[in-house]
Amino acid sequence: MKILFISNSFWNLYNFRKNLIFTISKRNEVFLIGNKDKYKTKFTKKKNINIFVTSLYKNNLSFLNDLKYLILILKYIKKNKFRNIVSFTIKPNLMSLIISRILSIPTIVTVSGLGTLYLRYKFLFKCYLLVLKFLINRNVIIFFHNKEDKLIFKKNNLLKKIAHSKIVFGSGIDFEKFKYSKKNFKKNNFVFIGRLIKDKGIDELLDIIPDIKKKYPNVKFKIIGQIDKNNPRTINQKRLFSLAKKGLIEYDGFKSDLRNDYKKATCLILPSYREGLSKTLMEGMTTGLPIITTNVPGCADLAKKSGAGLIVQLKNRTSLKKQIQNFIHFSISKKKVMSINAHKYAKKNFDEKRIIKKYINALK
Repeated sequence: MKILFISNSFWNLYNFRKNLIFTISKRNEVFLIGNKDKYKTKFTKKKNINIFVTSLYKNNLSFLNDLKYLILILKYIKKNKFRNIVSFTIKPNLMSLIISRILSIPTIVTVSGLGTLYLRYKFLFKCYLLVLKFLINRNVIIFFHNKEDKLIFKKNNLLKKIAHSKIVFGSGIDFEKFKYSKKNFKKNNFVFIGRLIKDKGIDELLDIIPDIKKKYPNVKFKIIGQIDKNNPRTINQKRLFSLAKKGLIEYDGFKSDLRNDYKKATCLILPSYREGLSKTLMEGMTTGLPIITTNVPGCADLAKKSGAGLIVQLKNRTSLKKQIQNFIHFSISKKKVMSINAHKYAKKNFDEKRIIKKYINALK
């Protein structure tokens, strides 16, 4: 059986879906579509996996580019006669639904988060929902990463025509890779991991770090993440580098392997404006990291239900500063309990193998 996976990059497919792809490729011929990047080579030598490179504009609208992209994929699909399509991220999801409508191909769409489109462009988001209402059909299954996103689709009558919908814990966690590690809670080592765009709450965090460092000189802050120069929501690089130069933060840039950073940290901070379901929080919790995160979809439930986190109000610097200080003052024994709670909740809910099984069952 031929199965097509579509995403906006091979980085996305490798970092979030590689084990799903490798598992399915054992019994099926798998085809991957994504923008060219170095992660393409991670798939090229694998048996039963084929690569098709495209050039999709991820962060902005370009009718001509998007139309070319759609036509290119349609030709590719007609040539290879795929049995199923599985797509991730907003634009590839939209393209997959168009193809499903035109060619009546069973399609699994993953809504991993409504992101900047929902947060910043309300009119465009409404247009997006109207387009979905026309495109969604009985050949479509939708996987959501949180209940709030599913509720938005339900309120807009987008789930009546589809074959099925499910809520899953993101892309899951590979427990063979991410394991529990004891933390040195005599220290306060905070880490932020994520794309360095405003919607991750990084500006609010950088604003309060100088005050916290002044009051608690031994507290450490590490920032890990890629500066997305092409994203209109990217952060002020000069300020980031200035804070690092002054010794107020440690900046490590992008990292492909975060296990050592999770091990050395004692608390993970993510004051995001909205998530599908934060992979960073899930990985950190699996290793036993307490979390400080925002009262928004994709973040709040992980902190509230696990007993492993503190909640801050959206875009509220005072709230964020207060919770960081609260964590600093917690006893070592309380931090250890939070650490154990984080790992227990992760082991109960985040198993990647369960989520892979749900995709396989949906494909059947």
